[in-house]
Amino acid sequence: MKNNGLSSSDDSNDDSPSPRKTIDLTDDLWYLIFLRTLPSRPCFSPHDSPQLLTQVCRRWRQIAISSPLLWSTISLPPTSQSLTLGALHMFKLWLQRSSSCLLDIDLRNTNDILPWTISFELGELELYQELHDTLMCHKTRIRTLLRGYNQHFYNNIRSDTFPELVELFIVDPPEGKVCSPPVINLPSKLKSFSTFNTYNHFNPATRWPQLEHLEIWQTDNALAGLSIDDCLSILNQLPSLRSTGLYISVDDDTNRSSSFQNTVTLPNLQKLLISSLQVNISRLLSSISAPVLEVSGFDGCASAEFFTVLPDFFRQCSKTITFVALGQIGVVNVSLLASLAELPLDVTVAACSSSFDGHAFQRAEGQRRSNPTQTENPYDCSLSNHLLSIAYTSPEMWFENHESSESYHFPARTFRDYAMWNPTAPRPARSAMELAQQGSVQVSICKGNIEHHSSFIKTFVS
Repeated sequence: MKNNGLSSSDDSNDDSPSPRKTIDLTDDLWYLIFLRTLPSRPCFSPHDSPQLLTQVCRRWRQIAISSPLLWSTISLPPTSQSLTLGALHMFKLWLQRSSSCLLDIDLRNTNDILPWTISFELGELELYQELHDTLMCHKTRIRTLLRGYNQHFYNNIRSDTFPELVELFIVDPPEGKVCSPPVINLPSKLKSFSTFNTYNHFNPATRWPQLEHLEIWQTDNALAGLSIDDCLSILNQLPSLRSTGLYISVDDDTNRSSSFQNTVTLPNLQKLLISSLQVNISRLLSSISAPVLEVSGFDGCASAEFFTVLPDFFRQCSKTITFVALGQIGVVNVSLLASLAELPLDVTVAACSSSFDGHAFQRAEGQRRSNPTQTENPYDCSLSNHLLSIAYTSPEMWFENHESSESYHFPARTFRDYAMWNPTAPRPARSAMELAQQGSVQVSICKGNIEHHSSFIKTFVS
């Protein structure tokens, strides 16, 4: 048998393995492989850090140690562990190995998103102070700084101190809260600025860079809390915002008229979260225009007046809005469902009588059950590990770990006849319900409480 001039023999069917040629990758290729396998966010885990690369072989160790970019993302261990001298030594070692690279740093152990869960042991505060003093020696290289203590940084949040800073998240320690002076001059390159449980002050003299994300969760202290006028004043200077989360805790000064009579337009805003337990935010909602808004959340906004302005607010973004989360809505009543019936038909609404926190913890608990070793904070399940506005307006946080849902259709005009808590109320036939869904807004109402959010009643409001 001819085979293109090659002789045919039994050797062609020989299954014996042929010798494999070993390819020796260059150091540059190994470096690129290392870089691609590491987390993009700061990480200090032994299994997800360049420290692991130094324990494989001599060559890998040499490549890793001589690659500063591998060591430029630094995070302390999670909050289940206390800061130790060993962790502080590792922190200094990574700073040294990062050479002149820009730094992305997460001081995770100094304070997680929930400051009241942290307890300090004797001598630990001194370690934190040494850590911050060490960090300030590299301040001109810092690009990302997450969970830094307010008391250590409020005097240094300036362009000349952090010339490369792009992302900043400031928190207040669980003890010894510091009432800081007004924030005047934020770094000019800053794109994301978040505060949590702080006493920071913002006044008309504050010069805001063109942020893309703003998160202000001040304390309830009257001197530091935000009012509606405060929020409008800040938002009016930030047309570049893409996402924002604001906690309104202070009433406006009734002795002076509002500074804002016109609408504040946010042409790029895609995610919005407003939380207020005591202040009626209807005027704030009526004063904001967000034509490309995609997802939003309102926590603690249960006034009847709020429900009346809600449809008008969403009408301006009817072509883009897809998801709305409502927390602490009080009683599910006709006013609420009537306002939701005016929303665009493609919108999905999640509502709960308690705070958003319950759903965040429910989701985190579900992840821990599937991965018992997970010790991340409950908001890491969202798009980013510290942005409440993104976490709380993430549909996955609301629905992913829920065990069941029941579907009913409730025309808003006859809601009293189809009250979901009345077992004797007549319910539409399945065919009628499926037909009504085509022209209805989907509303999922949580049946749980702050401790257990495991099921929804799914309704279709028209």
